[in-house]
Amino acid sequence: MYRPNGNLVRSFVRRSFCTVADGNLDTSKVQIFDRHLKRKQRDRAAWLLNRKDSLVNTVADNLVDRLEDVKKTFPSALCLGGSLEAIRRSVGGRGGIEKLIMMDSSYDMVKLCKDAEKDLSSDNIETSFMVADEEFLPVKESSVDLVISCLGLHWTNDLPGAMIQSRLALKPDGLFLAAIFGGETLKELRIACTIAHMEREGGVSPRISPLAQVRDAGNLLTRAGFTLPGVDVDEYQVRYNSALELIEHLRAMGETNALVNRVKFLKKDTALAAAAVYESMFAAEDGTIPATFQVIYMTGWREHESQQKAKRRGSATVSFKDIQKEFGVTAAAVDNLTGSLCSTCTPLCSSPPSTAKPPPSPPAVTFKPLPSPPAVPSRPPPSPKPVHKAPPPPRFYYFDSPLDVVPPPPTYISSGGSGNNHGPPSPRFVYFPSTQPAGGGGPGGFGQNSYPYPYPYYMYDSKAASWSA
Repeated sequence: MYRPNGNLVRSFVRRSFCTVADGNLDTSKVQIFDRHLKRKQRDRAAWLLNRKDSLVNTVADNLVDRLEDVKKTFPSALCLGGSLEAIRRSVGGRGGIEKLIMMDSSYDMVKLCKDAEKDLSSDNIETSFMVADEEFLPVKESSVDLVISCLGLHWTNDLPGAMIQSRLALKPDGLFLAAIFGGETLKELRIACTIAHMEREGGVSPRISPLAQVRDAGNLLTRAGFTLPGVDVDEYQVRYNSALELIEHLRAMGETNALVNRVKFLKKDTALAAAAVYESMFAAEDGTIPATFQVIYMTGWREHESQQKAKRRGSATVSFKDIQKEFGVTAAAVDNLTGSLCSTCTPLCSSPPSTAKPPPSPPAVTFKPLPSPPAVPSRPPPSPKPVHKAPPPPRFYYFDSPLDVVPPPPTYISSGGSGNNHGPPSPRFVYFPSTQPAGGGGPGGFGQNSYPYPYPYYMYDSKAASWSA
């Protein structure tokens, strides 16, 4: 664009994208998974991928099959990272898709899907490919009619944020379909790894990523702003010849460990112990080991005025009590009407009313009570044994001062009970037991209130350095 004076002016067109461009698009604030490592694992899975994988193909077919339950067509669709090639083969002519965008964070995976496109050119779907991250969608708002994600969103650090961006990418009344692994996935492997780590290393390290529970899926759809949310669960059990074959299958799927706080090296003895525990605890009679895969299917729509909506809370005009009373009266009236018709109106009944007398009731059968068993003479309860309690340990007092241990040497004891430690020690000291009555005093004229002391006491002779009772 040029001005009249010939100066070049750059014109920028403001475009609204799903990802908020705040200048910080490196990673999510929540760091659970290493996205760079996951991209490498996806690159490796592109070379190990088995196109006849029954688990992946079944999940993709079940996810795309939900398009058959909707009468609406979706001309443009976006397929996020995951089982891209399986989704591309399952789409076929379902959903009226005319334009399909295949997106993945792995370049090798996108290239694999592009190379396989020549075998699917007969369905007349315009397919484009894009390398991008699911956490930051480079898609314009309200640009597609359908968003599909098959076994890919459970590796995102911010799953609610990724779902919100998917909703923004949809047009009004657009459909969101996703399949993620649930919390019960690989529960057998989780138990085996925990036991092996506790036995070999004395602790537990994270080997399997945290997965969403079924109860969280509906909350995620509602939090992301989808309307008419739907969640259903399927569990698949796959059998392997050994635990090592299971690990190889997970590598081919790109589902190996990518936690940030993972232990980067696995000891050989720990791995062998985990395989042995797995086979000993979960092996079948034929020698195979099972692995459980729980898949959560989520369905949500972007809001539109044509969708059915719930009434506002408190807008009801009829009480449930009134409905109950109304239906109760109606049911009683119907019962009375039916009884009168059956007894009087012969054409409305399948057979005329019978005039025969009802058969007599059978005679009552009386049962004699069984004789009570003979009384067993009760033995008298044993007499309680006398309980001998040990006497409490003696406590000694020296002029109202408690002593729990043997008294100190005479040089440290107050003379005459006056509390003066500077004078010479008295030749004799009196120690009274803990049963001494309160108020001071003691036997033999000690203290102001002298009286006969009925309990034994002890005398200490400093010259002889001995005690006497």
